[in-house]
Amino acid sequence: MIRRTFLVLFLLLLLGAPLSMAQAMGGDGLQPAVTEVETTINNELHRIRRELTLLRMEQEKPKMTEVIGGIGYILGIFGVAAYFLARRDRERSVLP
Repeated sequence: MIRRTFLVLFLLLLLGAPLSMAQAMGGDGLQPAVTEVETTINNELHRIRRELTLLRMEQEKPKMTEVIGGIGYILGIFGVAAYFLARRDRERSVLP
């Protein structure tokens, strides 16, 4: 009986038919228990999805090392530009 139920559920999931566990099992006596289990599972899945969303949002924020690295990169570019400008000015001042 259990194998048949799982086989029916598996086939219906493959076909994409919306079906609750109680309908697949064909018993109305199990309806309250199945409904309670489905509600519990839905609540837990909702909580897990919310936690995953918060984790994704947290990972998308730039970290302090990335911010400091970006500032260092910008300062490095300005340093190289200042070096070449100073070198050019020094060459102009040496020439008569």
